[in-house]
Amino acid sequence: AISITKYRDWGSILAAFRGPGWALMFSPILAVFGENPWPIKIFLHLLGIGQVLLAFGVGKIITQKNWVAFICGLLVLLSPDITASSNIILSESVVPFFVFLFVFTALKYLQTGRIYMIYFCFLVVLATWSLRTENLVLGFVFLTATGIQLGLKKLSNREIEIKRTALHLIIALSMVILPMVYWYSFLEKPMSKLVSTFRAAVVYSGWVQFGERTGMSFLDHSSPAVQVIKDAHEQSIGFYLGKPQPNIGETWNDYRNMISIGMTDDEVADIFYQATIDSIRADP
Repeated sequence: AISITKYRDWGSILAAFRGPGWALMFSPILAVFGENPWPIKIFLHLLGIGQVLLAFGVGKIITQKNWVAFICGLLVLLSPDITASSNIILSESVVPFFVFLFVFTALKYLQTGRIYMIYFCFLVVLATWSLRTENLVLGFVFLTATGIQLGLKKLSNREIEIKRTALHLIIALSMVILPMVYWYSFLEKPMSKLVSTFRAAVVYSGWVQFGERTGMSFLDHSSPAVQVIKDAHEQSIGFYLGKPQPNIGETWNDYRNMISIGMTDDEVADIFYQATIDSIRADP
């Protein structure tokens, strides 16, 4: 989000497992209030309050009893996850709110059968997917539940209602799929360049990136290739809170740093490969 507001750099949100939603959600707050973390934390706390209200609503829909709904809301309120997610600025921090919102809207549709709830539910699925792509499973959950409901209606010979609901499901599903296709088409070029062109990046990630994350040093700092990575790191503009990156050994960041100082894809691939080989030889 900082990369977008400060550097107009959209490349920083390119990640196969993370959609653009988290950056788009935080960018307006950063554009207005700057890099002060408190406005975002306040926003996350408001989402936390929203989770409590949604938990109350879910309990009310399922049991139709206020005291059960109150207990559901209280359990969420007392959950340590709420406090933790409201204080940590991560894309994952906003996911629980949208999951609660999905459960609430899905149950509301199954209870009332209102057609507009289908569209609202799929919009929630799209928003949740845009935060973490694995959340697409929520869409399959909703389709499964709706399919079971349509099957029960078929047993009651409600053919006209079934056809009308199926038509709206197809339209709503298309409304979700089209933005996903566009995003992945936008994502394909830079990510395929990193994965397919940089075969050495896979080796570099496996030995260096994940090795360094253990807290032990896997890099051979005397290697000329590693020195090139360090030099690129020092010369390039960092994207971590607008400051230089705190360390090297992260494949995507190291790649961006080297590209930013004018190195070609093939040169970066050679550096990755040689840095990995030197590091393995230095400490197998």
